[in-house]
Amino acid sequence: DGKQMPVVHYVYNGSLTESRIRQLERTVDMLAFFSDLFGIYPFINEKYGHAEWQWGGGMEHQTISSMGAFGEALVSHELAHQWFGDKITCKDWQNIWLNEGFATYCESLWLENAYGKDHYMQDVQSNMNYAKYASGTIYVEDISSVSQIFNVSRSYAKGSIVLHMLRGILGDARFFEAIRAYINDPILAYDVAETEDLQRVVEETSNEDLDYFFQQWIYGEEYPRYNVSWDYTEENNLYHVKVNIRQETNTTNPVFFTMPVQLEFETSAGSVIDTVFNNQQEQEFDIYLEEEPTQLTFDPDNWILKDLTVVTSVENFDE
Repeated sequence: DGKQMPVVHYVYNGSLTESRIRQLERTVDMLAFFSDLFGIYPFINEKYGHAEWQWGGGMEHQTISSMGAFGEALVSHELAHQWFGDKITCKDWQNIWLNEGFATYCESLWLENAYGKDHYMQDVQSNMNYAKYASGTIYVEDISSVSQIFNVSRSYAKGSIVLHMLRGILGDARFFEAIRAYINDPILAYDVAETEDLQRVVEETSNEDLDYFFQQWIYGEEYPRYNVSWDYTEENNLYHVKVNIRQETNTTNPVFFTMPVQLEFETSAGSVIDTVFNNQQEQEFDIYLEEEPTQLTFDPDNWILKDLTVVTSVENFDE
């Protein structure tokens, strides 16, 4: 709306190289991008910038972040905290993922905006790999230890993947509408929040009951391990496909994960995607196709944190 503010960087003598200048110049692009996504930078009447310090990483502070490096991932992460950490901060340490998970996911969103979907997915996959090492629930039960609170695999990586999975469930339009509504909620803005507050706003905005999602991913442990088998028969000029999904977990909390799952079938006429709602530990789905299926891809867009084994019945293909 025509407002301006200073963006100022404080760096040590001799460290302002051409490379550093190019890195710092991206800050304004990031401010514009995140403002478009989430609403105007929360401290537009003040400033934003960085102060160089002698530590390897970064530490956000309202309106100015302390930085030991200036790579795009770190700059975007600390900037995102101005919304998720400063405009709204977690009510308690147990909900630290509302700060760190969001800021980590914003790194992926920046990469998607700046370099395309492939870079986004590479970053998501990296966070998925880290998330699989997470121990316990994202909701931090032991806050007596700083290392437990700021656990990279759990509070950062797995927290970010929860947002990626939520985006997969809602779709882009509803997801970004919901996150924008959360960060601008009149009860929460410039105040504190816990997971239930985020759930409330997302459910109100999307008109979806997402209790199953938040209960298993924030208050549950681990991730699903899918064993998928499928086969088909020809019936009345259609191909009747049976898909069996069986889950294994290393925890009883939850015993299995409830998730919508995309199934992509390759046929001679092209690919066909069907979405099923998997809400049992072992479940069979009947799908009818007009063309003969040659391949099944489970969760083709990698929306779900998981391990996967797919077994195809070979009788049809041996004929």
